[in-house]
Amino acid sequence: MKITITKDALINILNAVGGSVKANSSLPILSTVLIDAKSDGNLSMRTTNSEMELIATVAAKVQKAGSVALSHAALLRIANLTDADICINVSKSRASVTASKSKFGLPTFNAGEFPGATVLPNAGEPLLLNAQQFFDALKSAKWSMRKPGERPPLDGINLEVRDGSITVISTNGHCATITNLGETSAVDANVTLPYNVVNELVRCRCDSESEITIWLDERRVKFALPNGTEMNSAIHDTRYPNWRQVIPTAVGEPVEVNRKRLILGLQRLLVAASDNDRAALMRFNPGVLELSIAAEGREAKDQIEVKCDIQDRYINLNIEYFLAALGSVNDEAVTIVFRDELNALEIKTANGLFIIMPVRKQ
Repeated sequence: MKITITKDALINILNAVGGSVKANSSLPILSTVLIDAKSDGNLSMRTTNSEMELIATVAAKVQKAGSVALSHAALLRIANLTDADICINVSKSRASVTASKSKFGLPTFNAGEFPGATVLPNAGEPLLLNAQQFFDALKSAKWSMRKPGERPPLDGINLEVRDGSITVISTNGHCATITNLGETSAVDANVTLPYNVVNELVRCRCDSESEITIWLDERRVKFALPNGTEMNSAIHDTRYPNWRQVIPTAVGEPVEVNRKRLILGLQRLLVAASDNDRAALMRFNPGVLELSIAAEGREAKDQIEVKCDIQDRYINLNIEYFLAALGSVNDEAVTIVFRDELNALEIKTANGLFIIMPVRKQ
């Protein structure tokens, strides 16, 4: 195999598939990128960590077609350290990589030993979504996920297709994010995307008109991303809990407040918060929201103008959860729905809902 490719093209495609490279793996083949050069000038690269697979293509000058697996990290370092086009020439068990007057030698891995490409034999009709809305929904939901490895599948984001509606959900048991992505004709499905897949997806950049195509089956999910990259991944094999149970059913009272001013007030309370006590007392009165905290001898208070008719009611909430939820909202003014000190507080947006459970204090 012999190819010549521009520096920028090589860097871009290596970055596009870099998310599924398994560095320092006990299986060296998983730290490589499989390069497949076709005689028509199409060059594809594929990486996998056995759970997630990334595939991307780029145009290149192909002098000799072929396939080889090379160190992903080494190729990326070479590309970043040169300003010239890069030629990769494979002969037997060595690859010669040249760029202008620089020359590097890399060991090769047998392309036949690279794990086979993923297939989804039972995938039904694909979902076609606005890519920007989908990525924004994932970013908004990340704050209420569990950390990797904590209580699977709550360390992932649930994608549900039900009764013609598409919903993105995340919860850690204390708070939740629920975003509706519109209607679809696809059949009902329910998958939970693992943490590393969510992180890889939110790295994507696209314009507002781009589409993303998603195929689902019982064990895996496949994405055709706007940048031409294809992602295949395993899904959580544990079913996601019934998130509808966390949505309060009691009628609440709306409170309209300036988002930035509320964020500032909560940040001020953090000055007095302790590692063991980060619960803020929120007391509602007509036109006024009073914030306060007292922890380990420290105190902080703030007062914010709001639009509400609630008379002397309160709730205790975790400050950091509240700040994370507000940070996922872009609106200048937000509507909070309050019920009582025992029921969850809601933040409503045009397409979604943020839920924060109260903190019980003596």
